[in-house]
Amino acid sequence: MRSCIAAIAACGLLATPLVAQDEAAPDERYEEVVDVHVVNVEVVVTDKEGKPVTGLTREDFELYEDGQPMVLTNFFAAEVPSEASIEALEEAGGEALGALPVSGTSGLKLVIFVDQLNIGPQNRKLLFERLRQELRERAAPGTEVMVATMSSRLEIAQPFTDDLDQVFAVLDEEEEKTSFYTLHESERRLYRSKVQRASLREFTPQTATLVDPLTGQVVQAETESDPDFDIAIREAMDLAIESRRLAEQATQRVRATIGALGGFCDTLGGMAGRKALLYLSDGLPTRPADPMLETWTAKFETWSIQNESDIRNRSRNRDAPREFQQVVSSIGTGIHDLSDNFEQLAIRASDDRVAFYPISNAGRGGAGNSASVGGGNILGGSGAHSSRAAENLDKAASLLQIAEDTGGQAMVRSANLGLFLDNVRSDFENFYSLGYSPPHGGTDEEYHDLQVKVRREGLRVRHFKGYHNKNWRQRLGEMTAATALYSIESNPLSIEVTPGEARREGKLYRVPITVLIPFEQIRLIHQDKFFNAQLTVLVLVRDEEEGGLSETRRFDLPIKVPDNRVLEALQQSATYQMELEMKAGKKRVAIGVHDHLAQTESTVKTELVVGESPATGAQG
Repeated sequence: MRSCIAAIAACGLLATPLVAQDEAAPDERYEEVVDVHVVNVEVVVTDKEGKPVTGLTREDFELYEDGQPMVLTNFFAAEVPSEASIEALEEAGGEALGALPVSGTSGLKLVIFVDQLNIGPQNRKLLFERLRQELRERAAPGTEVMVATMSSRLEIAQPFTDDLDQVFAVLDEEEEKTSFYTLHESERRLYRSKVQRASLREFTPQTATLVDPLTGQVVQAETESDPDFDIAIREAMDLAIESRRLAEQATQRVRATIGALGGFCDTLGGMAGRKALLYLSDGLPTRPADPMLETWTAKFETWSIQNESDIRNRSRNRDAPREFQQVVSSIGTGIHDLSDNFEQLAIRASDDRVAFYPISNAGRGGAGNSASVGGGNILGGSGAHSSRAAENLDKAASLLQIAEDTGGQAMVRSANLGLFLDNVRSDFENFYSLGYSPPHGGTDEEYHDLQVKVRREGLRVRHFKGYHNKNWRQRLGEMTAATALYSIESNPLSIEVTPGEARREGKLYRVPITVLIPFEQIRLIHQDKFFNAQLTVLVLVRDEEEGGLSETRRFDLPIKVPDNRVLEALQQSATYQMELEMKAGKKRVAIGVHDHLAQTESTVKTELVVGESPATGAQG
């Protein structure tokens, strides 16, 4: 079932609690309780051939935060044993199998992100065909796959599933869609064709037959007009304006894609551990405007400079040089440079523990060269192909950089997708987790740069390059959103959520929700004849049919248990009741709870059908 990833604040769904027991103002009375903050950095170490290096110890690593060496307090090596080691242990006896290293993942969560805005249909078809084949042969048991797509909006085409047939069915649907890339490329080709056909004329003085009013003599005189020159200037000026329009569109399209990728990574941030994002695209240029601007300058820049005096003094379009200069001055400047946007995307992905694994066929032929304009001395032949090659290099460089900065890998213009997928799987099965307590205690919100070195020569280290500290509000918000969007729960507090019977009021329904939190899971502190605790509850509602998310609601719950009732309380649960107001339809209610004293978060969900569902007609 498809669903649109909407902004948290945007919703076509109401989810306003109407009754809340023990609701308190969102004060921060327990903010002084700080846990021991540990930063864990997952590190992949490979040799010169790209094979995983196992058997390293804590002493083999050096870790620096903001250039300062850190003391490793935690160390864990996740390794998948080789076939030889398994056979040796089997020969030693079944009990020896307990000595095998434990895999660092219980199952890889793989996200396939199809960028329909920036992938040509031929490359898409080829990638899909190879991806189906290689995933079928190489996906490990327990691997869960999600498919997200980006076209006019970001969609979850397939939620996480271990059923590859469902994944392939979605890819089949995506392959049949018209690629937005094709529409953009068609417009670019049309523009290049217009530029190629445009005429370049020098000013030619015109003569006119005149009669001297004094003498009556017929004379030939030069005039300052040249209609053909004026037409050429007008055409060059119109094409200059169009080049800037296309350049701005390309910049906005890439900027929007980067923003959507960052927002999507944030929705994955509530999932524990690292996530692998297979980004299927022809690449994203850091300077998306330059190809269109360079198309114009290749044809008109020299001509406009040589004829600037005649254009200003003898044509009807004397302001044209200003338009021409705007095109020329935009190339190579920061006006359309998105390098900072890519850097921020890498930071967001690193914060969310999302490793990018871009896959691109751009430049291998087919769609990679289909937009080149042939013929002509200025735009055709090597000039067009050189421009296209430079653009493909820019795209490839951005993919390589985002992979490097997030600890992933990139497959750019390579035919061996199977080997690449093996490497992705290996990254999540063979890695080292390095933990340390930062000097700032994890309480600031600054960006911190990370560097990891191995004290052995010839080895390559990959990891995310930095992070921001996330406070409990951010963690709980992301976890609750992940529960609402992807049904991913993490429930160390053993929360139970029970919906009651919905009551209709006008066009909306009131749905009672009861949240039970066992006292034995809550951290209590003794003070003034009471055992005290402080909990915060977040509520999010997802419309399963329209795909929207409600506004996040927060409730702070102070708890006081008298001394003489604490043993009784430990056998019971803290109860929080609320009423949510919502439209009819299938809903997923996600509840997040933060225990301030224990610094523990839990998220759970309940799914229900409210009233008469527009999609099913079911009654709830």
